[in-house]
Amino acid sequence: MSGTHLSKEFFELIKSIGESRSKQEEDQIIVREVQTLKKAMAAQGVTSKQMKEFIIRMIYVEMLGHDASFGHIHAVKMVAMKDLLFKRVGYVDRADFRPACMCCVVTRVPLLFFLCSDAACTRAVIWAALSVCTPTINSCCC
Repeated sequence: MSGTHLSKEFFELIKSIGESRSKQEEDQIIVREVQTLKKAMAAQGVTSKQMKEFIIRMIYVEMLGHDASFGHIHAVKMVAMKDLLFKRVGYVDRADFRPACMCCVVTRVPLLFFLCSDAACTRAVIWAALSVCTPTINSCCC
């Protein structure tokens, strides 16, 4: 395993996706992961660090073409946190700003607020997240 920032489950997910021999096998892994994430995100007492990892796993699910919209509200909650690492993860997840998505509207308000921040570090994190999502933020119809 590559460091203490990865949980064993996350490491195993990435490993199993990489070792899958067909698209069907990959889809089965992702469907199981979606069910796991739904249960884990709905559980009581989930720490911010765990939620950050769940959101990153959710990004993997979406990158592989599956729906993970059930967890977008948790990414929006991450955007509102004070810790810049969590805030960045929230913005990176919301970088896909789907048209007519209520999360798009909810995410833009703190985005504008933090861009006006006096803290240069906060602005840098927001600009880094925006560099990922600039092409799609303009196509949002909200």
